[in-house]
Amino acid sequence: FGLSSDRNHLTQTSAKKNEEPTSIITKSQAIDFVEQTSQKLISEEFRNEIFSKVTDENRPDTMLIETQIDMLESFGFDRVKGQQQLNNMTKEFHDDKSFIKVMKDFETLCHATYITILKKTRPEKHLLKKDGGMDDNKILEFFNACVSYMMIPETKQKLAAQFNETNSPPNEMIIEMQREIIECLGYDRDYGVSCLNKIEVDGKPLMLSGMKKFANSAQHACQEAMYGPGYEEKLARRQKIMEECSLMSKSEKESYLKKIASAQLKHQSAMDSLDREGKIRYMEGISDDDKDDMLRISFLVNEMSHNHQHSENCSHGNKGKYSKRNLNKHGQFNDHDHSHDHDHGNCKEHGHSKDEGNKSKAGQKGGHSHGHGHTHDKNCKH
Repeated sequence: FGLSSDRNHLTQTSAKKNEEPTSIITKSQAIDFVEQTSQKLISEEFRNEIFSKVTDENRPDTMLIETQIDMLESFGFDRVKGQQQLNNMTKEFHDDKSFIKVMKDFETLCHATYITILKKTRPEKHLLKKDGGMDDNKILEFFNACVSYMMIPETKQKLAAQFNETNSPPNEMIIEMQREIIECLGYDRDYGVSCLNKIEVDGKPLMLSGMKKFANSAQHACQEAMYGPGYEEKLARRQKIMEECSLMSKSEKESYLKKIASAQLKHQSAMDSLDREGKIRYMEGISDDDKDDMLRISFLVNEMSHNHQHSENCSHGNKGKYSKRNLNKHGQFNDHDHSHDHDHGNCKEHGHSKDEGNKSKAGQKGGHSHGHGHTHDKNCKH
């Protein structure tokens, strides 16, 4: 369904309990539902109507979910089972790319509609709350809103542009977006962070689930900004190639490099004069085999360079003092003087859920990750 409905258990309630067997929703019916509901969601009149009804108790996400449920009922389907069917249809028809696109576009529209309305509800600075705490419902809404914010095209474009400009993970921009959501919910940013740092999840499965979704959405957004859409498949492919290369003997590695050197030099020469965007477009245009070869070359050359450096240091009596090159989970080498059990600069600040004692940790510094999936600055704020 377009938005998460965990917070108020909307999927468990119904104006009328339907005792009759639920009809099976067909693809054409699902598309009709999406098209009609989408027309409603993009209507400025509808968005203004939802905005006008927003209060501390009557939240825009729950109203949008109710709108979808009402539309579903108007099609003659059960509120609960109809949602479940729609949610499962992308799995059932995963091979139908046009249908999957329709459903994904609808999901994105739901997130965008919610964020647009939520931003309009942001109070003036002097009206933001600085006391009174943040109840569980509001914390869950914060998690859901951050998930929605990471899903919309505007956010993805901003994060990608930030990475293209700085060549660094857009962690700080994600943190700023999270702090923006705190204000949209009516809280002073710093005070909201202090409330979030005190979250307890023991015996609260919805809170734990929301926290994990929040952390995963931020990590996903960060990595997609760095690696582009479909990055999971790209990283899995890179990992497989690295493992294949690690099993090659020295003679096999040298033979392989000699065999493909000339072909790869042509690609390298063609990309030398291109900017980052041009290189991305060039890479999209070459065959998968050529992409794999470029990954293998990169890995093997880095490995051979490391071995050569290691040999030189040892020959000069510096054994154990050379700079180690630690391979991180993204297949990149990081130069450090020592090893850690965590990665640096790989978005773990936003996606690494340690869940130590099922309690979020506050007061840690250095930009490392925390149990609730967000970083803190030097003052332990989002």
